[in-house]
Amino acid sequence: MPIVISTALKKKLPDAERAGIETALLDKSGGVCFLCGQKNIEATEKLVADHDIPEFEGGPTQLANLNLVHDHCNSFKRNHPTVDVRPYLKLTEKIRAKGGFLKYDEAVALLDINPTPVDITIKGKVVEITTADGVTQKHQIFTESNKEGNHKFCFAELPANAIYNDDECQPRTVKINHLWQIYNDINRNPLHEAPACRLRKVDSSQQSYKLSLFDGQHKALSFWVANRNAVVVKIYLDLTKDQAVRLVNSVQSKIKKLPLSPFELASKMAEEWQERVSKYEEHVGTFDASEAGFLKWVEKDERARAKSALEEAILEDIAQDPNFNLTKLVSRAGGSSQSAPLTEAVFRNKVLKPLVHIPPLSENFIESQKCREREHNNVVKILNILYSKVFDITQPSPQDEIRAKRLTYQSAINFTATTLRHLLGHRLVSSAPRELLDKEPDAELWTVIESDITRFLSHPVWTASFEKNPKMKAIQDALSKNQDIGKSFGAVGLKLGYIVGVDQLGKDWDV
Repeated sequence: MPIVISTALKKKLPDAERAGIETALLDKSGGVCFLCGQKNIEATEKLVADHDIPEFEGGPTQLANLNLVHDHCNSFKRNHPTVDVRPYLKLTEKIRAKGGFLKYDEAVALLDINPTPVDITIKGKVVEITTADGVTQKHQIFTESNKEGNHKFCFAELPANAIYNDDECQPRTVKINHLWQIYNDINRNPLHEAPACRLRKVDSSQQSYKLSLFDGQHKALSFWVANRNAVVVKIYLDLTKDQAVRLVNSVQSKIKKLPLSPFELASKMAEEWQERVSKYEEHVGTFDASEAGFLKWVEKDERARAKSALEEAILEDIAQDPNFNLTKLVSRAGGSSQSAPLTEAVFRNKVLKPLVHIPPLSENFIESQKCREREHNNVVKILNILYSKVFDITQPSPQDEIRAKRLTYQSAINFTATTLRHLLGHRLVSSAPRELLDKEPDAELWTVIESDITRFLSHPVWTASFEKNPKMKAIQDALSKNQDIGKSFGAVGLKLGYIVGVDQLGKDWDV
């Protein structure tokens, strides 16, 4: 895909830079995206010019202030300062390249951070912490007492290489969107709550410990992304594994943050079901807990309600994504978009459900959450592509308006969602019914899929007159009566083979 420089941007350039701006930017880039640091694949990826200092901050439109970046990196950056966005995108693109599901220790390794144990010595009400560089800190020990006993802790400012992931208590992987929210916040505000560690002894005969992070992994990682030298952590000096898990679960039940359980869909369920999921997971253990297992665990007369709650959580998780553009077409009860073309019922039943794997998964919660995240990402991405090509056109032509109207018929949008699922399954070589669960396209394959969607939308059935011939009349009847339109679309050649470029309509085909 060529470098795309808008006419409006070119007009703002100095006269001397206007003619050869594409070549100049390509030479300046050194073959990598200025924002994420990954290779620019000019043949398959859309590359655009990005202002280093944003225009709204007075940044000039000239070569010295422009850099070549991936279109999706530019879209993410928006008006954020480059200095903030670059470190975040550089890490998250590496995380995606590794499969997108890394724990804290795996993520910090991508930043060349390798934790080492510390020496701990307790002398009365003071704890001495000696880090790998030989520096010793002394900190006051605080004590809290409750029905469970006395709990000793201190606060210490520690470097990244002094902190481990608590793999016994922390099953969650790093969530890229959550990382951005915290990273963006700490760049502007003080850290309001310290990450928490407990001690895990390395050698029973020595005073060497691993400071194990069981709460606040996104906060700590945000500091390292922001190139901070150290972070203040709360160190529990006598906390067991079970106490650490109970502590975080207690905090999460009162403060709505990311749940400790890897089954994060539970946070989208009603409180009744959140509690039941927690009890089920406690009963069977995280590594044996699964969606399918949960539905079998609840009482028989409650299984239908539990299944509905799980289904609603899956759909709600996707529908609430702030980056999901197709939701702009949904009319909300009592909202300002009641004139939007899709009702909530149509959006969920005709658009989301055909794309989502509704039956419960048998994988344990850790693996099933990875599957659900891939599914979530695939649904949002492919429907965002559809939205951009149909409903986000600055100056739509009469043909564009006809296409947009036809696509919002219930039967048409339902057919489209089902077709997109089959398309992803074909391109990912993933079998039904798990087309969107097991794999995500890379940037190059998304470019191919985008071309497929363009071909799908360019089929004349979306714009031809209904009076053209009997086939188009049948299309009109199916749309107006909200009937299964698959047969009518198939009759005019709108099938997967055509969409992926294998089948041609033929010169004698006339709508």
